[in-house]
Amino acid sequence: MDSGAEKRTHTRVVSLNLVSYEAEDGPPGAEGEGIGRTRNLSEGGILLEVSKAYPLSALIDLRIALGEKIVHTRGRVVRLQELAGRRIEMGLKFVELSADDLRSIREHVSTRRDAAI
Repeated sequence: MDSGAEKRTHTRVVSLNLVSYEAEDGPPGAEGEGIGRTRNLSEGGILLEVSKAYPLSALIDLRIALGEKIVHTRGRVVRLQELAGRRIEMGLKFVELSADDLRSIREHVSTRRDAAI
C-alpha cells in the first residue's frame, strides 16, 4: 500500500480568509490564542498559516471569516510545516461543525471550484 496516498475525501479550494483561534492545549509558554489566515479550505478541514505551532492532536477553536459570515468550529491539528519567516502551516481536521456552518463552508467552496487543488 502506498503510504503517500491522498487521504482527503473533500474538495479543497485555495481561499484566503482571516481566522481567529484559541488552543485548548498549546505548547508550554505559548499563548493560547491568535490570528491567522487560511491557505485552503474544504468541508473536512482547513490549512492555516499561523505564527505559533501547536502539538499534533491539539484541539483548536476556530472562527473563520467567510465573506459576511463567521463560521465557528473546532479542529484537531493533523499536520505542521515550518515556513520561511517564522511562519507555520497548520492543517486541522474539523471535529465539531454545526449544520449551518457546514452549509456556509459548502457554499463558499462551491463558489470557488475554479480554485480547487
